[in-house]
Amino acid sequence: MQDQVAALIRNGVRAAYLNSSLEMHEAMDVENRLRAGELDLLSVAPEGLATARMQMLLEQTHIALFAIDEAHCFSQWGHDFRPEYRQLSHLHQRFPNVPRIALTATADVPTRHDIMEHLQLQDAALYNNGFDRPNIRYHIAENQGNAKEQLLSFIREHHDGEAGIVYCLSRRKVEETAAWLARQGLTALPYHAGLPAEQRQQHQTRFLRKDGVVIVATIASAWASTNRTCALWHTSTCPKASKPTIRKPAAPDATGCPPMPGWPTGFRT
Repeated sequence: MQDQVAALIRNGVRAAYLNSSLEMHEAMDVENRLRAGELDLLSVAPEGLATARMQMLLEQTHIALFAIDEAHCFSQWGHDFRPEYRQLSHLHQRFPNVPRIALTATADVPTRHDIMEHLQLQDAALYNNGFDRPNIRYHIAENQGNAKEQLLSFIREHHDGEAGIVYCLSRRKVEETAAWLARQGLTALPYHAGLPAEQRQQHQTRFLRKDGVVIVATIASAWASTNRTCALWHTSTCPKASKPTIRKPAAPDATGCPPMPGWPTGFRT
């Protein structure tokens, strides 16, 4: 959320975000700017939007549009169902005159049906494009029994000195993989929800501002990176479904980042 807002600000958009990482005085400053009409865009997590404080803030503000990103999270048939998204279903009732738009990179027919039903968008226009990204190339390799060495070799042979993201299925694997890569001489940093917010912020900032940083993150981490030097998206274990794997490189590609992902099938690090 923070890096996307920062990119908007660099492009002249008066943007801000509200989440639990902000200090109280920082959050109040954003709220005051929103009330004063000094913001073009406010980014909020669905959990935050459902709070009484946020509802009161929105009622004190002129809202032109609700743009709901990652809308596939509405659907219990989707690969990334998040129950808190269902709390957004009340938007059309509480703010009937505010337009709504739902956005996602992957939504099959059942998922689209769920999105339209929960947001009351049955009569809305539907824009459906393919997920093919011509600038993305997938590299698939079988685990030869030394997954970490294969990962290291892949990085050094194809992306030496470049920024990248390595996805793992668990926090423990994130910690282990980041520590191992660091011992091999790479600048590798862990990122998952179990880390203190301050540490996650520090690691994200280093990734965005410095070259050659490799972030090791859980699959659940949302990394729509605006780091244009980022060339690697690697999934360290065989994914259970294709949709989340397609989404990982597709999301940063939408921000202008040209990645060449590596997807080693069945790697066990």
